[in-house]
Amino acid sequence: MKHITSPISFGLLVLGTLFCFAGCPNNSVLKQNSGSDSTEKVSSSVADASAGTSAATPPEKKVVVEASAPPPRPRPVATGGSVEEQFEQAVKLASTQPADAIKLLQEVLSKQPRSHQAWYNIGVLYDRMGNMPSAENGYNKALEIKPNYFPAVINLTRLYRRQKRDGQATLLLQRKASQFPKELRYRNALIHTYIRKGQLAQAEQMARAIQKKDEKNAEAIINLGLVWYKQAKYELARTAFNIASETNTKLATPHYYLGQTYTKLKDQVAAIDSLKKALTIQDAYPEAHNLLGVLLMKQGKVKEARGHFEKAVKFMPRYWEARLNLGNALAALQNYKEASAIYQKLIQSFPYKTLAHYHLGILYLDKKVKPQGTRGTSGYVIPAAIQGSKRILKRLDLIAQYNAAATYIGAYVNRASLPADAPARSYLEDAVKKRDKEKKRLQRTIKRELKRYLRKANKRTAPRPAPRPAPAAKPATR
Repeated sequence: MKHITSPISFGLLVLGTLFCFAGCPNNSVLKQNSGSDSTEKVSSSVADASAGTSAATPPEKKVVVEASAPPPRPRPVATGGSVEEQFEQAVKLASTQPADAIKLLQEVLSKQPRSHQAWYNIGVLYDRMGNMPSAENGYNKALEIKPNYFPAVINLTRLYRRQKRDGQATLLLQRKASQFPKELRYRNALIHTYIRKGQLAQAEQMARAIQKKDEKNAEAIINLGLVWYKQAKYELARTAFNIASETNTKLATPHYYLGQTYTKLKDQVAAIDSLKKALTIQDAYPEAHNLLGVLLMKQGKVKEARGHFEKAVKFMPRYWEARLNLGNALAALQNYKEASAIYQKLIQSFPYKTLAHYHLGILYLDKKVKPQGTRGTSGYVIPAAIQGSKRILKRLDLIAQYNAAATYIGAYVNRASLPADAPARSYLEDAVKKRDKEKKRLQRTIKRELKRYLRKANKRTAPRPAPRPAPAAKPATR
């Protein structure tokens, strides 16, 4: 029974998110700025430390998971002396040797203790490593030195949200918006918070207030588009995102949002075109790569989709949705071992997200890969003399195969809110039936193999009949 069709079961693909902080601020490790620190240069976009770019936010739906949008790579900022060299080396080591990069940045701080960028970068690196307390400390230290350091504010806000500290995230943005009233980016980020909470009237009011001060503020226009998108006013949202893209041609995010909006309007051609425009402006855009990959999968362009999923994972290593979709693309391309390895890593890293369990279970059910571990004896007493029987080992392997399928698919079915006629339920039932059938076959096989063994043993031990006497010799005749 085939369950993975070409190119794949699209109902379980996971999309990118619509939302990010308006304008999609900064991204990964920054380089030190000399002299006056121009926030526009180093923090026109904000990085999420935990992944190297932006982070996935908790899902609002079971399948379509929202995640914050990406950042462009930071441009080098001229510095001088050995501190510059240490920053350069830290940036090079950031993705592969974060602990060594942190040591270099700590050396920078020993020479320049008030380097807010060094503290920020330390926060980013700890965030990527999953050390939330140290990451929070790094961001806070950066803000103690430079209270108006936008990248640190946004990354700290995201960290709070990942820890379910939404109240602190909102308070931080409110405090910064009040402390720096001319800095409209804090207000736009706060508007985004209200949109996430569903406080759309307040969000729209604040966005229009910003427009009164700066009618060409692209972030405010984007936020208006997000409000209308949440209200399912997709035509209005499309208009807003188009205006934002014309207002600031260097922003990739309006094109990404257009891709999302056209997807809702069921215009896949326009959606794909918009996403490609976003990636032309900013290739380091994992959410755009992921969504484009999903749309290409639906068109049967699996190899091309795989390339975009791989890029999404490259730019955001902990991007769960993109990693799962990459596994699905590999499975559709019949690279089952690679797909299985991805699912297993996802299960280890994100055990509470059970879509990976489901897809791995399907591979087991279709016998595309074998489960890891020993066969065991499935609770049956198998005499030692016949435990090496190929027939018995085959039954044990099949029991393990279908048991693994039932276990992993069951983990998904038990956690997800599925309708009674969901295909996953029938797949689970199929796995259980096949497992139970093999168990019965095992019982019969054990009996047959034992009888066969005993027959052979009896033949070996039975007394041999006495040899017949030789016939008497005939007398010789002349």
